[in-house]
Amino acid sequence: MFHMPLESFRSLQQDWKVASMFQELRTKEKELRSWEEEGLLQAAWEQKAQEAELRRREQDLAEWELNLIMAQMGQEEPRVEKRRGHCRGCRLELREGNHISLPSSFEHKVTMSPTLDKVTHIGQEERSGR
Repeated sequence: MFHMPLESFRSLQQDWKVASMFQELRTKEKELRSWEEEGLLQAAWEQKAQEAELRRREQDLAEWELNLIMAQMGQEEPRVEKRRGHCRGCRLELREGNHISLPSSFEHKVTMSPTLDKVTHIGQEERSGR
């Protein structure tokens, strides 16, 4: 049988450990790259979806504007009845002759005294307190 010195076996073991650590690092690096690529692909897909949605909305808006313009072009101008110059005062003169009657059931609620300081209300007593 082949006999190997103990130190060379340990150095081989350390080399294997280092090699396995490098292999693990490579696999983790590949995983991270794939995650990053997936994230970038997902972001690109979302951006394309948003662009498509914006294009669709712009097209809908353009169609709506065209329909609105066509509807406005097809409409006639509104016809407004012109004023004939009749005023309300003229109507009052025409009722019951050419004069306006005096108001019915009119009562004065405020009277003025000769001095400007006092105002007396009918039906109320003068208030003192100044």
